[in-house]
Amino acid sequence: MSIDGFECDLPDSPANGEYFGYAGGAGRSAFPKARVVSLVESGSHAPIGATIGPIVGKGLGEQSLARNLFGLLEPGMLLLADRNFHSWPDWLAATATGADLLWRVGASGRGGMALPVVAALAEGVSDVLCMRSTSRLREYTYGHGEREASG
Repeated sequence: MSIDGFECDLPDSPANGEYFGYAGGAGRSAFPKARVVSLVESGSHAPIGATIGPIVGKGLGEQSLARNLFGLLEPGMLLLADRNFHSWPDWLAATATGADLLWRVGASGRGGMALPVVAALAEGVSDVLCMRSTSRLREYTYGHGEREASG
């Protein structure tokens, strides 16, 4: 499963402009825009669910909209997400569904995370340790599969 967001232009009506808003502030977009976050099956791109909201306003970003989709996750699913979606509360909410997560995080600094590197391997691949919310320790090798570690 994959979760991601995008923006789409809407018809330029007063109602759409008032509810959804325009991107860009003073140099605003030509049309009102909606923010859409969708949950899809990665292989077939079959949509599982989507949520739509205004483009502007506090608490209306992709993370906020994504929270409306976590209830569609089930045990046995693997949820892929880009670096914009990571936060500890959202990680906990998504794992509470029983789904497994593989979320990209930004580099340390500017809101990213510094993960402890166990070993630097060839071609920029690294071993890192991640702790699951169930407190079970796992060792991951990016690009080379997963190895369980005791803990």
